[in-house]
Amino acid sequence: MPMPKPTPMPTPVPMPMPMPRPRAPRATTPSAHRPVPSGPFTRIAVALTIAASIAASIGAVRVSDPSALAHAASAAQAGTCTVTGRLEQSGAGADDGITVRANAGANGTDGAETTTGPDGAFQLTGLAPGTVRLRASLPRHLTAAADDVPCVADAVTTMETVELPGGDADNNNRVDLFDLVRILAHYRQCAGEADFDPTADLDDSGCIDLYDLVRVASSYRLIGPIAWPVDGVTKPGPDPVSFQGDILPMFARDCRGCHGYVGGLNLDDHAHLMAGGNSGPVVVPGEPQASLLYLKMSRQVSPYMPPGGVRMSDEDIALVRDWIAAGAADN
Repeated sequence: MPMPKPTPMPTPVPMPMPMPRPRAPRATTPSAHRPVPSGPFTRIAVALTIAASIAASIGAVRVSDPSALAHAASAAQAGTCTVTGRLEQSGAGADDGITVRANAGANGTDGAETTTGPDGAFQLTGLAPGTVRLRASLPRHLTAAADDVPCVADAVTTMETVELPGGDADNNNRVDLFDLVRILAHYRQCAGEADFDPTADLDDSGCIDLYDLVRVASSYRLIGPIAWPVDGVTKPGPDPVSFQGDILPMFARDCRGCHGYVGGLNLDDHAHLMAGGNSGPVVVPGEPQASLLYLKMSRQVSPYMPPGGVRMSDEDIALVRDWIAAGAADN
């Protein structure tokens, strides 16, 4: 039997392919203004990472004044002591306004008090001898403390220079997660806005920004008070002998009756004295034992001065000796 003719298959009709929907261009935000990622823990982690890296990169920017703080010349009152030193604010250009208290009570307000100047220097005078307890404080910074600081009568105790770390937004003497959360909660807010928190503006710039995060990150997990060591105790020596105040009045009283006219030596002023007389120079600065003035006054070389058996007092002779030993200046 003949085979049946196969029925032809219908030709498929091509379906039109859908055109892809054009993708909207991705919005870009400059990195300097890119918002902190959402989610509290993500934001905290990112903030700490960024701020810590910036803090590490700028940690060496500030250079302290290399010159040492000069010791106070003398105590304010005889029989009392002086405490002096220098303090720094973390990340600040000036170091003024730090409060320093000595022997403060439990409420921190009872003792002698002073504040630092622009260079961070301070001086507490008139303190009773014994031991002193010191506290240094500044809002939104950790405190520094020193106990049993030696305070010697008529002496100066100098403290080492320490830096008060910043970042303590809630002033509880520690830099922790609560400070970071406070910064992030008000991040990018500026003064004048309804929710602006001035305590979170750690650098008082008027806005809560990355610099405030850096301050928290650089001090994160630090707890005050910071140790504040003693640098040393010095007892100032006597005031230097003054030619105008000590030597010249002595000459006027005991010597100038002759030595405006005798021996070619004029004791009216420093210049004439240093010029010497008929025997040559009578003062060799720094060398009393080579100075004829001292040798004659101390009766080591004759003729002695003053003549006629009159002797200068031991105190006056010591003044001339010390003045020459110190350089015989016209001071």
